[in-house]
Amino acid sequence: MEQLNKIQMTFMMWGMGEAVCHHVLQEENVQKLIHSTDLHFDLIITEAFFNECFLGFAHKFKAPLIQVCTYGGSDFMADWVGSPNPYSYVPDEFIDYTDKMNFWQRMYNTVLGTFKHVGRQMIHLPRQNAALQKYFNYTDDLPPLWELEYKTSLVLLNTHHSLSYPKPLMPNYVQVGGMHMKPPKKLPQVRNVKLTFLICVRSFESVCFVTSVRLILLVCRLVGNWRIFGRQAVLCYVFRY
Repeated sequence: MEQLNKIQMTFMMWGMGEAVCHHVLQEENVQKLIHSTDLHFDLIITEAFFNECFLGFAHKFKAPLIQVCTYGGSDFMADWVGSPNPYSYVPDEFIDYTDKMNFWQRMYNTVLGTFKHVGRQMIHLPRQNAALQKYFNYTDDLPPLWELEYKTSLVLLNTHHSLSYPKPLMPNYVQVGGMHMKPPKKLPQVRNVKLTFLICVRSFESVCFVTSVRLILLVCRLVGNWRIFGRQAVLCYVFRY
């Protein structure tokens, strides 16, 4: 991917998304879910990543749709919920620009964003819609994909304003970076320092004797109890040989 330019990378993403759709939707268990008649779901959650064909599940089960993006989000995702995405200070996700772009950077960002928007409507979405119509063939009233995506109720972005550049966000276009993190727990206290040193000594078997002794003494000094435990640890190491 590092050897591809931004246009080539965009086409690669579109091709990958189409391949994922055909690979997943043709699975036997997925087909059973698509053609099921006795299942009900209150909410549909999908990952937003060039796989819009999965939005057919929201129409199938007549449930609200939430899309989760595992990165900072693309400009077309903002369109789903009416959130603005100005090219003047919101860089494309594939460009290493900041929000402080000069004139030529803003122009390149605008041209690239416009190309991706137009190409998505003319190339990517028709391919995704073809996969949608092929595998969600349980009904004749399936709307086209470019209508289904605007039924998104909420978009969750795996990013945080403290780590990204400022951008306008609608109330249903939410940054939830760190949502998976749990409060840190207190580290366990080491009660038997001698035993810890003996365990550490075993890791020095492949190191020369002088270097091992220096490493042990360094650890003892960092702990702050080198006068008490340093000599014992060294003696234990010498005794093994």
